[in-house]
Amino acid sequence: MDKELITALQARARVPFTVRMEALAADEAEWQTTENSDQALRVLSGMGGVLSSLLFLLFLWLADLLARPVVSVLLGVVLIVATILLGRTRRQAFLATATVCGYLVGVGLIMVGLPPSIPTAYLVVPVLIIALATGLFTRNYYLILLATVSVPGCLIFLHYVLRQPLWTWLALAVCAAGLLLLALGEHRMIHDRRFSPLRSGLAIGFLLTLIWFRWAGVLFPAIGGMATVLPLFGGCLLLLLVSFRNQHLLGVGLAVAGLFYFTVQYYYDLRWDLLNKSVFLMGTGAVLLAAYGVLHRMNIHQHD
Repeated sequence: MDKELITALQARARVPFTVRMEALAADEAEWQTTENSDQALRVLSGMGGVLSSLLFLLFLWLADLLARPVVSVLLGVVLIVATILLGRTRRQAFLATATVCGYLVGVGLIMVGLPPSIPTAYLVVPVLIIALATGLFTRNYYLILLATVSVPGCLIFLHYVLRQPLWTWLALAVCAAGLLLLALGEHRMIHDRRFSPLRSGLAIGFLLTLIWFRWAGVLFPAIGGMATVLPLFGGCLLLLLVSFRNQHLLGVGLAVAGLFYFTVQYYYDLRWDLLNKSVFLMGTGAVLLAAYGVLHRMNIHQHD
């Protein structure tokens, strides 16, 4: 940060404050080397971790190690602990593949190695415990992201196992509440390295839950589906507004993609003839253009 800007802020501040320039410069250098790393590299590293974990699980299955619960659980615990400790390092870009691979394989081995007598619904318990431990003991972007996405994933799994749609509604509520809390409290959490992956994980988990909300009853009729489409568009609009307010580009992109997909899907799900569908789309477009014109004129008058 510019020293002249800091001096100006100190002069205008009602409460005097001091700035440690050495610590500020060190934090800025760390942010430049870690948090501001190339997004494409992050994505490729994460994908590499997922593919590596699948190959590693295939190797364990071929070696007949997955059939031994003790080996699976112990190996899974060792991998989880190792990846959490590995994730404490600041060199995220170089260790992303290893951490993602170890984390996913560790969670998978623990779930496979649990005794068969344990009810299927209780398999989410170790996943939630691992997610909590990940949030407490590491600041790695990828591990926090995976841990956050796993929370709505566990609730969706409970919907599938227990055949109760209430769990999917709970997943939607948890994601929406988390996004709102992060948006309103961004000024208090922006310094925490967990903030960015936590927000991205909630956005991804929210959209995945909305997709499950749409297709659960179609793919698995026995578990009970949700007929209403209002949460689909309402959820995407909420994600769009919250992300736009806080300039979260990933959230904005996911919201726009979700709105586009659900609009197209709803269009083809309507049991109308082609003429009625066309008239409906034209009317919707005209309303949106009129709303844009009104908002644009109001914005011009405010600036004048």
